[in-house]
Amino acid sequence: YTNHTFENIVHSVLESPSFDVEASDGTATTVKQLDAIVTRDVTTHQLSIVLVNLHSEDNLICKIRGLTELGSGTVNIQTLNGDSVTAYNDIDRPDDVTIHSQTLSNVDWHDFEFNCPAHSVTVIKTAT
Repeated sequence: YTNHTFENIVHSVLESPSFDVEASDGTATTVKQLDAIVTRDVTTHQLSIVLVNLHSEDNLICKIRGLTELGSGTVNIQTLNGDSVTAYNDIDRPDDVTIHSQTLSNVDWHDFEFNCPAHSVTVIKTAT
């Protein structure tokens, strides 16, 4: 999904629930459920928010705040996801992992919420 980010990284603050996982050596560790990066195109000022929900089972409502300078507008959203963390595509199952695309109009950037499915990568881009 690096083709969906821009060259200018935008400072952002991420608050996320955590969960415990077992490492390959058998030790337990705590990880954040959500990872994110926000980037901006320096020429068009288009914004890209990449959200990665690392949890294998739980969806997460992502609340995006503080982008009041964007006002409201249209966003294009693409989510890469399958029905489990072990899902993959092959010749017998070509659509087990798919990209779901949607466009939302009149998004209020002052108070925007988006449901990130479990074990997914989502790119939210402002329209150019």
